[in-house]
Amino acid sequence: MKNQDIAEMTAEIEMLELNFNGGYHHTALFINRLKRIIELERGIRNMEANQVTSLESSNETLRKLIISLENSLAIKAREVFLLEQGLLRIPLADGFNPKVNGALDAKQ
Repeated sequence: MKNQDIAEMTAEIEMLELNFNGGYHHTALFINRLKRIIELERGIRNMEANQVTSLESSNETLRKLIISLENSLAIKAREVFLLEQGLLRIPLADGFNPKVNGALDAKQ
């Protein structure tokens, strides 16, 4: 729609230039064409404003989603840290404990 409006506005401007350069001086027609160009320009600006509003809304939604994901990631990182700390505190079974294995090897 926007490209069509721009093409239409460009055609109107070219028509004005041709008519004006060719000695065409019907003021009413000239004014009507200028009004049409102004209407097209307003339509384009309104469409752009609507698109900007839509994009701003989408960006805000994405920002909220990113913040939520970052918070979830921080929570998961903390959970992993706590699990790692817990695993480090679990005593090893004798068969896997290097100190015990070394002592057994020395006895044999």
